[in-house]
Amino acid sequence: MLKDIALDVAKNIASLGLFEEILVEQETDSTKFTAYPEGSLLTVLANSKDKVSELPDNFGMMNLGFFIGLTNLYKSEDSTAAVGTDKNSEKDRLVFSNKEGNKDEYRLTPANLMKTKSRTFKGTNWEVVVQPQANKISELLARGGLYAAIDPNFIASTENGKLVFTFGSGQGGGHAGKFTFADTTQTLKRPVALSIQAMMTAFKQCSQGTPVLSISEKAARVEFDSGLISYQYIAGSQN
Repeated sequence: MLKDIALDVAKNIASLGLFEEILVEQETDSTKFTAYPEGSLLTVLANSKDKVSELPDNFGMMNLGFFIGLTNLYKSEDSTAAVGTDKNSEKDRLVFSNKEGNKDEYRLTPANLMKTKSRTFKGTNWEVVVQPQANKISELLARGGLYAAIDPNFIASTENGKLVFTFGSGQGGGHAGKFTFADTTQTLKRPVALSIQAMMTAFKQCSQGTPVLSISEKAARVEFDSGLISYQYIAGSQN
């Protein structure tokens, strides 16, 4: 299980490229992973379905590029991951190995040395909740790539039973677009500005599953369940 958890975190948090570190905390029935960059453009809150009891109570993960590289080396079925200890029998590393005798170690960071602190999403009144189709997610990613250099944000609104995203601005020399993302029976009270980069990043990680998008006047949240870990990608409103 530990190797699968490591691969999952590498894929769905570390590989986003936004974060320098991940905070890991043990809760009563699960293990929690928290990551956010400076400026908190996108916050990831994730909980494993089952507690990963092999891991220490609280620790940090840094050098994420190195961590991703190791998980790429040990994806095969004959590879394993275990927790290693220091001379005082304190858990302080992940040890990856395989049947060929190869072994690599990834050092964990004490939680008190981390800039990332524990976060809990206190919730908001979600006005619109949709489960978008895969082709709509792909089209959003394509449109976001086109418009991000024109305006870093897009506007979410509801019109005639549709969740609509509007791209571009007057600052972009007249380049603008309107995209129907999903059907909905719900209504946004007012248009909500969201970061293109944050939403593209969230949906890129979730595109292989069945993500759920929730929007309020304060934030947007993309939820995704990998089977091992439930992820929340939360982006604040840019209004």
